Amino acid sequence: MGKGDFEPSANATPAVEKIISNYFGNSGMVTGNGAINQQIQQVTARSAFIFGVLFVILAIAVAITLVSWKSALVALIFVSLATALGYVSIFITGIILHGVNYIVNYTLTAVAVGVSTDYLIYIASRYRQEIREGANNQDALSTAVSRAGRAVVISGVTVSLSLLTFSFIPGFRSWGLVLFMAILMIVALVATLFPAILALFGPGFFTRKSISRVQEGYHTKSVFHRAARLASRRRVAVVAVILLLGIPAGYFFFTVPTTYNFNTGVPAGLPAVKALNTLETKFGSNLIYPIEVILPMAGTNWTNATGTNTTILSTTQMLLDFTGVHKVVGPYSNGTSLNSSISPSSFTLDGGRYVYYLVYSDYSPYSAQALQQVAHLREDKSIIVGGITSSVIDQKAENAVTYGELEILIVAVIFAVLTVSFRSLRYPIISISGVFISISWTTAILYFISTYILHQALIYLIPIILFIILMSLGNDYTVFIVSSVREYSGKMGFRDGMPRGMASSGKVVTSLGLILAASLGSLAFIPDGFLEQLGISFIISLLIDTFIIRALYFPSMLSIFHMRKEEIVLEEKM
Repeated sequence: MGKGDFEPSANATPAVEKIISNYFGNSGMVTGNGAINQQIQQVTARSAFIFGVLFVILAIAVAITLVSWKSALVALIFVSLATALGYVSIFITGIILHGVNYIVNYTLTAVAVGVSTDYLIYIASRYRQEIREGANNQDALSTAVSRAGRAVVISGVTVSLSLLTFSFIPGFRSWGLVLFMAILMIVALVATLFPAILALFGPGFFTRKSISRVQEGYHTKSVFHRAARLASRRRVAVVAVILLLGIPAGYFFFTVPTTYNFNTGVPAGLPAVKALNTLETKFGSNLIYPIEVILPMAGTNWTNATGTNTTILSTTQMLLDFTGVHKVVGPYSNGTSLNSSISPSSFTLDGGRYVYYLVYSDYSPYSAQALQQVAHLREDKSIIVGGITSSVIDQKAENAVTYGELEILIVAVIFAVLTVSFRSLRYPIISISGVFISISWTTAILYFISTYILHQALIYLIPIILFIILMSLGNDYTVFIVSSVREYSGKMGFRDGMPRGMASSGKVVTSLGLILAASLGSLAFIPDGFLEQLGISFIISLLIDTFIIRALYFPSMLSIFHMRKEEIVLEEKM
């Protein structure tokens, strides 16, 4: 991987294919990671029409949610503008980093479409609610902008800062900068231009029937009001059940088996994949992915030192005898046994200071057996071990530290923003714990689907990307719900205000969750194993977050914290 996520081998593939075609015609094939990635880019580019279909579906969803055909047209305009701003962020990032990872195009489009639609609906829904409850146009617009608009700004800052942490993942640096700038530009667009459009249309933005005056106490008939009441009464039981399932799932999130093989789930019909499968079937995986072994010769040329031949000989014998080794190409080796006639001079580097070997294993380079084999081989400090399997071992060790620090950083950023915004510790605690539970459940379900239905190993980046994006967007809805609950609790007291706030935001947040699930879930239809797994995980997690975490866990935890607060106040008075 070069500067700016540039991949030279993928970029060179068309030229190599042309040379092969000139010499071998249609019988020649090109494979390897570069060729596979280059062909995947071509296939995924042809899947861009999915987002066109998504635009239409979301416009219909907006029209249904807001009961307004005008809102559908405005949504299409804003989604188009948001997507355009997203690509402006790609252009700027490309200038800064001298290149952008191609996959970010699809992730950005899905996020931009979902987030811009969510923010638009949230402000419009609050404006419509105020009108239905009897406020005049000016007051309704003022309340929508001050209440919902503020929540959108807080949400956008939280999401953008969280997504910026992608910059700390090797190979995904461009993701962080692109998504950070795109979200901030989308927030600025929605928070400024959309209120102006509402002011221009006024109540005429909606159909007459959709803004008809509601009766007093209408919110008590809402399923979200009843769910909040139930969750509040059974708060301990609800939280206990969710935590009982969430704790083991949380452990599984940190220990889930994954693969570092990005070729998992790639379209089998790609020429480069067919060529790779042919090589692996006929000759074994390590024909193109051998273990590379370097033997340092203590800084001297082996030809000028006595006893060095014995050192090389013993190393060759050790490699030949090593468990799981199929073939050794190197000094004194004919492949499967010692042969003193094979001179080390053909296998020296840097003027004879190093001797190299190519070791072919019996195991697939990404398998658990190969990882264990190479780990044991690396225990011999007299040699340097390289190759794909050794790189995976190094990457896993680095990720164990880097990803842990990254997860802590994301949680700290979200915790700090929510604490400052709402001047309370309980809201970030409830929100972050709830989102993590949904992420953990999703990881377990996705592992089952990927392993037993799709017959794919779970790619190692999926859990961390799922954590970053959903921890960011999941707390997005927290801001909307908390803003509503705090507002009505201030007017009516917690006992009546909490269910009232949940009823006020419940339908909107549910609609937003379904819309975002459709937007991010569209990645599942792109023919690439990585994007497919990512899309499925988004759908699962957002559904769990919408219908379980927000509807039941959130009001239960709010009630528990409130009861504890009342107990503390009572003790202080006594």
